[in-house]
Amino acid sequence: MNGSAVEIGTPYGQCPVQSEGFIDGKPYYFRARGASWSIGIGGGDPVTAPDWEYEEDYGEWPEAGYMSEAVAVEFIRKAVRLFRSATAGGGMRAGETPR
Repeated sequence: MNGSAVEIGTPYGQCPVQSEGFIDGKPYYFRARGASWSIGIGGGDPVTAPDWEYEEDYGEWPEAGYMSEAVAVEFIRKAVRLFRSATAGGGMRAGETPR
């Protein structure tokens, strides 16, 4: 696998919407449910112990759990940009602080 490749797994399900794949050689887990979406990247397990994690509000309960595949992919792409900025020493914008 190319170390700088992004492999986005097709988002699936409802309540939660989920996706798994790889970002720069690290596994990721995306989840959208209720009124927010989140992503964990890397670590021993990107679900329970990610190296990098981000969460953002989305609509009102339970809209996030019904987001479209296209919207989920756009949020994953946004997370890729934030992750790369954070790991390259770049700053985060206000309200976009990884946990």
